[in-house]
Amino acid sequence: MESVQPTKTDPAARRRAYRRQDREGLLYLRSRVQALALELQQTKRGHPGLLLSWQDVAKALQSSRTCSQHKNESLKAQVAYFRGLACHFMTCIGQSIGFDTLSPTQRTWQDAYLPMDGPTRRLAMDWIAKRLLHSVDAMVAAANLPYTMDDVVQVQAVARGESCVVHCATQTIVLASVQDVMQGLLWVESNLPRQVLAETTTSQYARHDMPFGDTRSFPMHMLMCHTWNDRFVLCRTSVTDDVLYPNELAYTNMTGWTVVEALGSNLTLVRIGRSTDGLRWADSHDYIPLAEQTHLLDGGGTSRSKSTGLVALERLHYEREALWFEQAKQEAQMWLQQMATSCGPCDRGSPAVEQVESLHP
Repeated sequence: MESVQPTKTDPAARRRAYRRQDREGLLYLRSRVQALALELQQTKRGHPGLLLSWQDVAKALQSSRTCSQHKNESLKAQVAYFRGLACHFMTCIGQSIGFDTLSPTQRTWQDAYLPMDGPTRRLAMDWIAKRLLHSVDAMVAAANLPYTMDDVVQVQAVARGESCVVHCATQTIVLASVQDVMQGLLWVESNLPRQVLAETTTSQYARHDMPFGDTRSFPMHMLMCHTWNDRFVLCRTSVTDDVLYPNELAYTNMTGWTVVEALGSNLTLVRIGRSTDGLRWADSHDYIPLAEQTHLLDGGGTSRSKSTGLVALERLHYEREALWFEQAKQEAQMWLQQMATSCGPCDRGSPAVEQVESLHP
């Protein structure tokens, strides 16, 4: 806008010029305000981020700072926890000394030790369970079971140092699906007399009373775990170095496994095995002599063997394993019979009923 300079000779004209100039200036400023307001609206629509005030920006920065502080504190707490856990494990390693020297293929103290500390204890239980499930194929291969459709019961006692280790394995074919056999095994497992001491997401820790002589028994603390994917696997092992539940009277190292695999839709291979070390006294950790072990384990005098030493112990375990094997087959038949009858008479001729009838000629 160009300003008009009034002449000095005409005061009235000069005043009119000033008034006109004021009106024009006011109109210009109003139009300019409207143009700037329109430009501001367009700018805000094109850049939504510019809608934030400095108060909003300050709040966002404060929230980010608080989140970073909480994360930092959480990381510090995790570092402190894992440092404490490492200290617990170092203490365990320093205090745990094996009673004898075992080869690298045998179980070590890590497989049988549970500390007092709660979090460390649960972590150790999960570690033992994972190790069992990871090693099951090697344990099955070591049993060297034959490829046959016949029932197999094999027992071998091998001298080891002052005592021995007894390897037992059985194999049978069941005319049922893997799911039915798995349910039967878990049903039998649930009915075993035991006292559950602890459970994790992957395992169960329980106390079992084992016969010892005519009237006595000793507790065996067993960790059991199972998994189901393309086959059913159940493993168990004795925990012989438990700070919370120490051994009483006697103890033994035992590791067992059960593997159930499908050979067909209604044909299932069941393999069961375990390895058991010689008995030890709980107070001195000395091995019990083989002759005394045989007498204590055969408290009822059921064994027909007249031999002594390693041969007698092997014979005793074989007689017990064969007896257990026959009882297990009878229980399997009863389980399948119950499943067949639960289907009702209208299901006569179904695969489940045919499986049971084939087991009962």
